[in-house]
Amino acid sequence: MDDDFDQGAGQTAFSYTFDFLVAAKSAIDHVFGEGYAERNPMLVGACVQASAANLNAFMTAANSLPDLADDDTMMAMDQFLNNLEEMAKEAPSGSAKKSTKKRAQKAKKSS
Repeated sequence: MDDDFDQGAGQTAFSYTFDFLVAAKSAIDHVFGEGYAERNPMLVGACVQASAANLNAFMTAANSLPDLADDDTMMAMDQFLNNLEEMAKEAPSGSAKKSTKKRAQKAKKSS
């Protein structure tokens, strides 16, 4: 492989990883409350790893099955990645925080 391809692939992989990281932090803080992701880096890492595995599975399937690697599939993939970027940019509302805290309190009481 030539160096230009390797550098481009590396930059793309890093870009996706960064998007997964930002989206994971945002989603975790949305569900568990502001600052939870920072206090639980292993959870953030698990979310990033799961996101990367899902993307890898999708890309592998799309490239392995010629019928899936059509324009519609590639457009769906582009839309998925665009949605991921938007999730990473937008800070979610805190509406889920209260219900999550209530569930956590109920779980504590029952244990």
